[in-house]
Amino acid sequence: MAQENPLNDIPPAVAGLTVLIAGVEAIMQLASAGVLAGAEGVGWRSASVNDFAFFPAVQAEMFAHGDFAPGYLWRYVTYPFVHASLTHALFAGAIVLALGKFVGDRWHWASLLTVFFAAAIATAMTFGLIAPENWPLYGAYPAIYGLIGAFSWMMWVRLGHTGGNRWRAFGLIGMLLAVQIIWGVALRLMALVGLMGDPTPMVLYMGLSELVGFVVGLALSPVLGPGGWAATLDRLRRR
Repeated sequence: MAQENPLNDIPPAVAGLTVLIAGVEAIMQLASAGVLAGAEGVGWRSASVNDFAFFPAVQAEMFAHGDFAPGYLWRYVTYPFVHASLTHALFAGAIVLALGKFVGDRWHWASLLTVFFAAAIATAMTFGLIAPENWPLYGAYPAIYGLIGAFSWMMWVRLGHTGGNRWRAFGLIGMLLAVQIIWGVALRLMALVGLMGDPTPMVLYMGLSELVGFVVGLALSPVLGPGGWAATLDRLRRR
């Protein structure tokens, strides 16, 4: 009997993204426990946000002075690997692994990475335009929305082939948007009764920015997915 691969043939690009997310968080955990850098390690998570997260102020500085230094630009692609906590990173890594495997089993690795980082960049640029300058953006969820866009495109094509209702392809993004709305309303109610500050602006800015990431992933999929643009044109001709 052949021994089953415990990693279940995870595409290398997906494994790499997951390892980066998990590896950075492992360093943060060791640092916060004092294993790395002693007492100084306790502040590494805050330092990682300052050094690698995206801030709207960075984007404003770049466009105001035309200064596109690497130290500014790298934040567009490093912020997905910085997380607020172990739970935050674990959920992000698990979703990247699940969605990434679904997409990566059918896509070229470069196409998957393009969608992941293009969604991250588009989300950050949108966030930089609408959010206050000192609000940080970090975590893999904006890039994950790009993978959700790719997943939705693949389901749209598959349902078209099987004669199913193609609008079911948007069930996942619809569910996530509904959860965000419910969560935002719940936080707003908590703010009204004095249990916390008003989180409505942040929920709105994040929701709109992540939606842009989804749209980017969806828009790139006909070009980057299996068969590329030629396959998309062929499907349109046969309609």
